[in-house]
Amino acid sequence: MRLHHLALLKLTTLICLGSGGLNARELTLLPTAEIIANPERGFYSASGLDTGTLQTNAAAGIRLCIHEIILQEFLTVPITPDKLEAIRQDFLRVRQAGLKCVVRVAYNDDANLLDAPLSIVQMHLAQLKPIFAEFDSVIAFYQAGIIGSWGEWHGSTNLTTAAARQAVVTALLATLPAGRFIQVRTPDFVNELNQGAIPLTAVTAFQNTQRARLGHHNDCWRASATDFGTYSSDAVVQEIAKAFIASQTKFLPWGGETCDLAPPYSDAAPSLAEAARFHATYLNKDYHPDVLEAWEGDGTMNELRRQLGYRFELQNATLPDNLGIGTSYPYQIKLRNRGWAPVYNARPVFLRVMAGDQVMFDLPIPNADPRFWTPEAGEIVLQGAFVAPVNVAANTLGFAFWLPDADESLRARPEYSIRCANDSVWSADQGHNSLFAGGRTLANKVRVDGNFADWAGRTFTADPVGDHSTAITDYIEASVASDRDRLYLRLKFQQPVNWAANSHNNLYVDTDNNSSTGYQDSGFGSDLLIQSGIGYRQVAGVFNHGLITGLDFRIAPAGIASEIEMSVSRDAMFAGQPIFARTGSIALLLTSESNNYVTRERLPDAPGKWIHSWPLAGRTLASNWSSAQGFSITGGGSANTFYQVSWSNTLNGDWKPAALSLTDAQNQSYFLDPAAATVPRRFYRISEAP
Repeated sequence: MRLHHLALLKLTTLICLGSGGLNARELTLLPTAEIIANPERGFYSASGLDTGTLQTNAAAGIRLCIHEIILQEFLTVPITPDKLEAIRQDFLRVRQAGLKCVVRVAYNDDANLLDAPLSIVQMHLAQLKPIFAEFDSVIAFYQAGIIGSWGEWHGSTNLTTAAARQAVVTALLATLPAGRFIQVRTPDFVNELNQGAIPLTAVTAFQNTQRARLGHHNDCWRASATDFGTYSSDAVVQEIAKAFIASQTKFLPWGGETCDLAPPYSDAAPSLAEAARFHATYLNKDYHPDVLEAWEGDGTMNELRRQLGYRFELQNATLPDNLGIGTSYPYQIKLRNRGWAPVYNARPVFLRVMAGDQVMFDLPIPNADPRFWTPEAGEIVLQGAFVAPVNVAANTLGFAFWLPDADESLRARPEYSIRCANDSVWSADQGHNSLFAGGRTLANKVRVDGNFADWAGRTFTADPVGDHSTAITDYIEASVASDRDRLYLRLKFQQPVNWAANSHNNLYVDTDNNSSTGYQDSGFGSDLLIQSGIGYRQVAGVFNHGLITGLDFRIAPAGIASEIEMSVSRDAMFAGQPIFARTGSIALLLTSESNNYVTRERLPDAPGKWIHSWPLAGRTLASNWSSAQGFSITGGGSANTFYQVSWSNTLNGDWKPAALSLTDAQNQSYFLDPAAATVPRRFYRISEAP
């Protein structure tokens, strides 16, 4: 089982927490700009509910789909058992894929077609009610649908009056599980049904009332001056409606789809500004293709992927350093919502207490309701205290921030839990955000942030000052490090340079540490060239054999500097194959050229090369535990690296953390807990902690 830890900006010395003088750790967390898949938010898929499509979307980070229940065949008759079962199976596949759906019932999927009379609508909703109740856990919210073309409340053949529209909403409220939101097509319909634009407040929101449950979706967003009739053409009236929606969407989900490429309305800046104003939670990823293509080209899509809905960023936490049974411990966690919207469906919030990878107990955090964690709320402070029911030693104690689904049947599924927007906190197998694990934070892990403190104590290779002749860059020092995910380098220069912006600066990597393979240069066989942040495959006789994908080059500080750190992903690929091995060693070479592309500077100097061994990972040891003996590691470990020992009763079993971790695992002996001596035989695995 993979371990997870918190990326820290700092870890202070132990402090006193509370009046009892208890030791605690104060942690500051680093944010990430990564695009994060989270439940009930983001782009939704309208491309189908078959298993393959749902799985493909889930793998791509899509967590919403739309379930359009089209009843065109049943305009005058009950829904048949076969159709009802098909609807059930759609919901079942959504749950199996780990998504949630937006539900809309409609009587046609085109313009100028018939809808059903009210009596038929009421009969159909009564038939659907048990299915909606059965699958309530995977329904994000409902769109009112039913009336007119596409269920978008225009072009109706039966339900054309305010009384008919209210009757449909009344039937929906009675059919759907309590508290589930319903969206209608325009703000005017919201006001008509609620008999006025009365804004929700923190007191009136999230109640089982029509006013608290009725929202708006815009399926022609940014398509014209009025969004094709969504708003009035009168500028003053339109602004009143938009101000009302901006207020309501602090407590109600809002989103929709685009329907036309219409500059300047669909341009990036006004679209993003309005998405933020309306607390946008979701959009259709499949429509309108022209708009989406334009947004993909100018970077708007990635901003939407990142900002739609909530984005909780942990700031810092103060947590106990160890636990003693019967002792009371206070704690505090601070966070902000950097997204555009709050969570709209209720979910619990827990502080999870760990011993290694084992969950000891989960503490509900008092007065923690993510539905009120709006972007406007600023810093959100969560705090409480608990009495420890068990002893947990400092060297195994860990904490995690856990926001699972409200439904018990989904609580153990990580894809339904919320991931925070912080570096390296997410445990994909346990669905929580790790604060720290095993009583430590693994502070030796490199962060590419321009703060070089995490390189302290690492070995480096020096190069003479002034030996660069006419080269662009004079290297004077370099260090290398790696973990299971990335390769890191730290470089120092005699004069400040913009290393990554200059094609005269090169990093060559011999990925198999075999000088007889790859592109040959003074006895160095390069398989990978990194130049200006781009990776190129190199083979014998071919300087550029093609582009590397998934390199994920990172550098800090950007621009001109006398010292930089950079990293690349170990999952980089060429032609679908990994460029890096998971074990063994690599060789590296830094060069810099003159303006006419002649190599004038090397680190190390010719014919040298710089060797780096990948950290120990996945090594398995077997031991006969007839007595409380230990075991030894004989070479192969990497200095300044943390390791985790795990055990299992079978070689392919469920690996569990042993009661110790290792540091500097080189030619040393270690002893496990005496309790292990009672086990006739165990297998042991030593792996690099992340």
